[in-house]
Amino acid sequence: MPINSFENYPMSWKPDKEKLARPIYQSLAEQMEKDIAEGFLLPGTKLPPQRELADYLDINFTTVTRAYKLCEYKGLIQSVMGSGTFVSASAGTVGPMINMMYQSNVIEMGPISCFEETNDLVVPMIRSVLNHMYPEQFLTYREPAGLSHQRQAASEWLSMLGVNVSYDELVIMTGAQNALTLTLLTLFNPGDRIVVDSFTYANFVEVAKLNHLTLVPVRGDSQGMLPGELDALCKQVKISGIFLIPSCHNPTTLVMSAKRKEEIAAVIKKHDLILIEDDADAFMTYGYVEDCGEPFFSMLPDNCVYICSMSKSVCSGLRVAYIAVPRKLAATLERTIFNTNVKTSSLDAEIITQAITTGTAAKIVERRIVLAEEANRIYYEVFADYFKKKKIPLPKKENLHRPDHLVKKFPDGSHPLPYYKWLPVYTDESIQAVSARLLSRGVSLYDSSKFLCDSKVKDKFLRISLSTAGSMELLRQGLTIVKEEVCS
Repeated sequence: MPINSFENYPMSWKPDKEKLARPIYQSLAEQMEKDIAEGFLLPGTKLPPQRELADYLDINFTTVTRAYKLCEYKGLIQSVMGSGTFVSASAGTVGPMINMMYQSNVIEMGPISCFEETNDLVVPMIRSVLNHMYPEQFLTYREPAGLSHQRQAASEWLSMLGVNVSYDELVIMTGAQNALTLTLLTLFNPGDRIVVDSFTYANFVEVAKLNHLTLVPVRGDSQGMLPGELDALCKQVKISGIFLIPSCHNPTTLVMSAKRKEEIAAVIKKHDLILIEDDADAFMTYGYVEDCGEPFFSMLPDNCVYICSMSKSVCSGLRVAYIAVPRKLAATLERTIFNTNVKTSSLDAEIITQAITTGTAAKIVERRIVLAEEANRIYYEVFADYFKKKKIPLPKKENLHRPDHLVKKFPDGSHPLPYYKWLPVYTDESIQAVSARLLSRGVSLYDSSKFLCDSKVKDKFLRISLSTAGSMELLRQGLTIVKEEVCS
């Protein structure tokens, strides 16, 4: 034991020495993971300096370093230069986002299943594909990136969203989540750092953990991520990539301004970062909302991987997404797709293709926007008194329906017609306790701990899906329960 004993020294974490087994670094990492999972080490906790912990355990300093590094690869902890090592904000949160969907006794307001009432318009497309003159062409391994005419339809769809890319530069994927997973697997290595917003898409956080990537949060304001802070971070540590959802950020619903996009794009070019642009909400943003600029892919064709899911716009159950990549990365990504996923179902892709080419996809979008308008109107009716009490600006009437001209963003920069809302909650209790109490009353939704990547952020929110309850009546009922529980 060292001369200066640490037995009675106050430390934020004291592993059980008796439980350490060889290899010690792995055993130590397992103890840390267990203590995080069981809530003994909370997100944001500053861990003991490695040399201090080594002295306490009477082990080699490099052993502690290996244990910390292993936990960092797992996404459990993160080091902040000049400040120390902290338990990650997202560590210990529940991974899978789909939990109790469609239980008869629960109003589901967690996952964003995208107004399934419009699926009646998809059914004729399914029949059309099944009655196709040569249906066998949809049943082979041929063209793993997608059949040529399907990618041509994808190119036409994306052109309406401001992404001009030829069909041979596109790949059809089994949904955006699959696209994100394969992009991370292909283009990054374990330990690489990827910049994200303080709150970000929870499933991306989980996929990054699986790939042993480190997520580094950068603060933002009402226009989006702060370019100055991004630039300063890139000068300080090696950053490999950046993940952004500019059209309607999940979960905050923020729409990045055109000016902010230009500023962020300049930083990405300067430091030669790989940008992953998740643009699932492009269909209800470009051509609808003011001051959203153009997609990043148009500004950064050599640095941007562009992903556009068709779930929110056309049909969530078919799991089809389009991905455009820089030419220098295309061959590598296609090889990964073939080796891990073979290809997306041509049958599913053909149904989406039929919807695009017949104009049905555009009709579905129109109907879903009308449903989103109604759902948002109900949301503001239910919470009007709460927002007035908290001095949160209420939207003007012109923001709650789609006029012939572009709709303005809300004063806080959020999207006027999102499928989900980011409700601020003012309470001293944990946000997890709030969501658990709501579940006990039959309302399932997601609290902000699932999305948090920055341990310095203390604000609490509930992400409420407006598109999953099954009917506007159930939506109003669920929102009313939420109001009763959090707005008293």
